[in-house]
Amino acid sequence: MLRHGLLPYWYKLYSLNKVLGHRNDIFRNVEDSFILKYGDFKNNDVCLDIGSGESAVPVFIRQEFGSKIRAIDINIDCLATQKKYCSLVNCSMDLEEQDATELTYSDGSFDKVIAISAIEHFPGDGDIRSVREFSRVLKRNGKCLLTVPFGCYEEVDNPWYYSGFERRYDLDNLYARLLSGTDLEIETLLFLSPPECGFVDEVYEKLGNIFELYYKGNYHITNDDLSIGLTLGWIELTEEPRSSFGALASLVKR
Repeated sequence: MLRHGLLPYWYKLYSLNKVLGHRNDIFRNVEDSFILKYGDFKNNDVCLDIGSGESAVPVFIRQEFGSKIRAIDINIDCLATQKKYCSLVNCSMDLEEQDATELTYSDGSFDKVIAISAIEHFPGDGDIRSVREFSRVLKRNGKCLLTVPFGCYEEVDNPWYYSGFERRYDLDNLYARLLSGTDLEIETLLFLSPPECGFVDEVYEKLGNIFELYYKGNYHITNDDLSIGLTLGWIELTEEPRSSFGALASLVKR
């Protein structure tokens, strides 16, 4: 996070989260900051945010860069938090009910498409169809910014940390499912990896998965600022997968 220059973006987002009453998260500390750095957002951009939910990123982009934001979800009720955020900081964005696998927008409508920890929850071929839709609605040279879980490929219902369907990608499926049949090319691909450190290995050996302890203990709710230390101490961004548990991608439409 430090080496890749994400810290300034994280700090601004952290400050905004406090205003919005939105908690910080071990993984989103990195994912959100990656999006903000590599998105190259501009004042005249028109951006589409997929499955916005409680994310502070759409409001941040609107306030910090002046880009126009369209936040969508398959259930309009899930965007109530975005409406509240806009009221708290006096900004505006379009909120729409849309199915990411069948977007109603015209070809080339957007400069940026953002999907933070979203498409892995689309069952069947939903992730494939959605990314093809992202490619279709992007302008030429526009950017698609994605984050997904990474590891051994699997599709599971109701993992311990999430109530619903989730897909975890390996490198082969990352390319096969998210790039085939599109005009998208990888600009930047980074992985959330554990640091190579004897102390970290010893903690895992004695205590088990530190992230699982954190979430199952509800510390992400009762003391979310602990996530800062865990993010900085237990996550390293790498250019190659190395026991990695997340992938962050900036894709460009050619």
